[in-house]
Order: sequence, then structure tokens, then C-alpha cells
Amino acid sequence: SLYEALSLSPPLRGRSRSETLQRVLHTDALPLAKLRPDLPRSLSVLLARALEKDPRRRPRDAGAFAEELARSAAVAIDNAE
Repeated sequence: SLYEALSLSPPLRGRSRSETLQRVLHTDALPLAKLRPDLPRSLSVLLARALEKDPRRRPRDAGAFAEELARSAAVAIDNAE
């Protein structure tokens, strides 16, 4: 996942498959900003939304996620200049 690629850690992991499943169902992932404070805030917010338990709070589909990711990248580039 993008979260794992950026943090070098899966968003939720247990000691067993059962524990991992319980965490996926009942635990929020550690905010990416805590692991990678150097990343743009908009990227951390987008990934948090993508990992929401409630599907209504996630981007509506992969296309919407890609659009938000592109906007996040554009803002980061503008801010770096």
C-alpha cells in the first residue's frame, strides 16, 4: 500500500492473522504524520481518509483518490518552490 511504502510499516499489523483482522476492524492506523512528519499534511490526511472504517468517509473510488493524490502532490511542489 502507499501507506506502507511511505512509512515502511503496514498500517495495521497483529501477531497473527486473527489479531491483524481484529485491528483492521476495530483500530485506527497510526497517523502517517506521526511516522513521517516530513511529508505534506495533505498526503497524511488523504491516506487517513483512505483508511477510514466508514466507507462514506473514504474517497469514493480509485479515480477520486488519484485526483486527490495529484492535488496533494501539486500543493507539495508549489510549497517547495
